[in-house]
Amino acid sequence: MHGRKRKVVSGNGVEHTLSGRFRFSGHGRIHWWAPRGALYASLLLVFGATGLGSISASGSPQTQAQNRFSAGVETDALPLATGGYLAAAWMGTPRVQVRALAARVHIPDLARPDAFDRQEIDAVAVLIDVHPLGASSPWWVAGGLVHWDGRIRDASTRISSDYDVWLVNGSAGWHRDVWKNLYVRPWAGLSLRAGGDRDIRVGNATYDPRLLNPELSVKMGWRFTRE
Repeated sequence: MHGRKRKVVSGNGVEHTLSGRFRFSGHGRIHWWAPRGALYASLLLVFGATGLGSISASGSPQTQAQNRFSAGVETDALPLATGGYLAAAWMGTPRVQVRALAARVHIPDLARPDAFDRQEIDAVAVLIDVHPLGASSPWWVAGGLVHWDGRIRDASTRISSDYDVWLVNGSAGWHRDVWKNLYVRPWAGLSLRAGGDRDIRVGNATYDPRLLNPELSVKMGWRFTRE
């Protein structure tokens, strides 16, 4: 397990092994997001400043329209359908945006190995969205870095273990304005495991995070400035 201390929690919520990542396990969990959140916030500010700088550039009316700053917030149907959540914010020009998100997903039975009866993932990500055919095109592609902070429970012993996984994500979809600044974005994506924990001991079972993780869902959001 790569020499890292792992937290193992029994079915009654008692923590047997402490990890060194500033968190508490019992009947609830407290996550220490500050270092990771500060990193992502810094990336967002850097890209946002770059986008703002491009707005001030002189050029033709068409160029100025393409460089107009916009921002928005959105959520996603997939985490909501599992009883979780997703909150995302983005900023940039009509053609290129930087997006940061935080989500929790409860993995349904059909997508979970039979040896385990419970699994949830807390995810954070920073991604770049691009309209490759131009700002007026509804088609978009995206890519970025994702971190999963997961927890999975062995069905026979009801012992849980935590794991961390880093992934590279790629996705594509279609943008549709619905009403005023409200929009929807049907999309499909694929996340490739790039690093993190492998062969995690969970009670009497061993869990190995999948190499490829396909996704299909619909985003819903609100744009604060019209493109």
